[in-house]
Amino acid sequence: MDNSIEIWLKQRSYFIAMMCGISLYGWSRCSIYDTLYSTECKLVYNTNCSLFILYLCWDIYKVYNRTQTLKDKLIAHHIFSIIGIMNNFSLQTSHVMIALSMSLMDYVLKNQYIPLALYRSTCILFIRIPLASYFMLMYNPTTISYYIVKMNNTPYSICFILYDTYLLYSLWRPVMPYLMNQIKYKLLCNR
Repeated sequence: MDNSIEIWLKQRSYFIAMMCGISLYGWSRCSIYDTLYSTECKLVYNTNCSLFILYLCWDIYKVYNRTQTLKDKLIAHHIFSIIGIMNNFSLQTSHVMIALSMSLMDYVLKNQYIPLALYRSTCILFIRIPLASYFMLMYNPTTISYYIVKMNNTPYSICFILYDTYLLYSLWRPVMPYLMNQIKYKLLCNR
């Protein structure tokens, strides 16, 4: 692996670890139904959202300037995330950063495809999709006065669920023929 890509993955993991940690702290200290008038909640929100915007801009720059790491899907996802964070001013924004845990192990498991795919699939199935579903079904305030929310979150939740479904498909598509052959072999050997 190219040294510059390895450094990028390591720095990316540091960014994500900070944002996930602040998000977990926010989950433990601030309700998503709190307003941003609480000093502690405002600090958590401002810190995490500022880091997130900085991270997205930095990552778009790094990915765009490296042809070997140019991923149109990642750039589109980051731009969509920036637009989403600009349109949503609730504590939900800071709490959603825990969904970034999917990319937390990219550097540690960079040369181990199956463990990384299992880790990412677990994060998608047990963190990202349930979180987006919860925010779509249970937390959808549209009033500006109490929750300080500008828009309905349902379209964003649906888009992120569809994106995560696509990620699951693209994670397992390369290894499915191998896994299916292994299953067939085991079945034939057990006869």
